Amino acid sequence: LYNVEHRPCFADVNGERVQITDVNAIVMRMNGFEKFFESRSATDSRPIVQPVETLEMLETAFSKFGAKFSSVGALYGGETFFVSAELPEGFSVAGDEHLSYLNATDNFTGMQRFRVFNSFFRVVCQNTARAAYNCSTNKSATNHTGDMKTRVSDIIAEFECLVAAQPAAIALLQQAAT
Repeated sequence: LYNVEHRPCFADVNGERVQITDVNAIVMRMNGFEKFFESRSATDSRPIVQPVETLEMLETAFSKFGAKFSSVGALYGGETFFVSAELPEGFSVAGDEHLSYLNATDNFTGMQRFRVFNSFFRVVCQNTARAAYNCSTNKSATNHTGDMKTRVSDIIAEFECLVAAQPAAIALLQQAAT
């Protein structure tokens, strides 16, 4: 996995390198490789929740449902981190078998919110991330403000309540199909 960090932001003004105050550049680092998000900046230096920290928090929450990670990756050139976890039991509606997934996406540039949502297919690319989120019946999100570790923990706790209601929703689908 990669790490994301804030660094001081500079600009060339009349041939002189000048630090831009109250703005930080956002940089992704992985195995000696660095990528600067040129058009993205953060207005403070609060700690970023790193992908590995997000995975640890999600693993703890998702394991309560018996879910196991099925895909993890980055979208939009590294700006967005995603994870999908498959629930252990699928369900059947009108003879069709379905799987359930728990998903999360986090955008380090502040262009999107930290989002946790369920779906009936796993996230593997930009298209499936967008489709899974738009089709989700249970979703929560939070803006990148304040103490993100606490906010992420709070949204995961909220999501646990939403997912606990999923068996009732499946029963309604099955009843409607008969």
